[in-house]
Amino acid sequence: MDSMTGLSSILQRLEFQGSVTLPGRPSEALSRWRRKRSIAIGISFAAAGAGVVLIIIGAIVRDVGFWSLSIIVGALLGVLGLFVGVILVGVGLL
Repeated sequence: MDSMTGLSSILQRLEFQGSVTLPGRPSEALSRWRRKRSIAIGISFAAAGAGVVLIIIGAIVRDVGFWSLSIIVGALLGVLGLFVGVILVGVGLL
């Protein structure tokens, strides 16, 4: 189908239905933003996972030196990572 036939078909559909939906591809800026957001979500959930690991390690060896501090650091890292990840997922769904 050439472009003029396609255009006239689209215009006819627009006239009769009042709206037209056409397939297309996302812009390059949107594609870059989606990739960056996906990477940021992955990093934030990885930080939350690392926080959980730090909490577990700190709980196991809490009597050895400064390892009990890893419970606090792990909790902070876990909460912040989870919070940022959930916010980014929510923004992506908007």
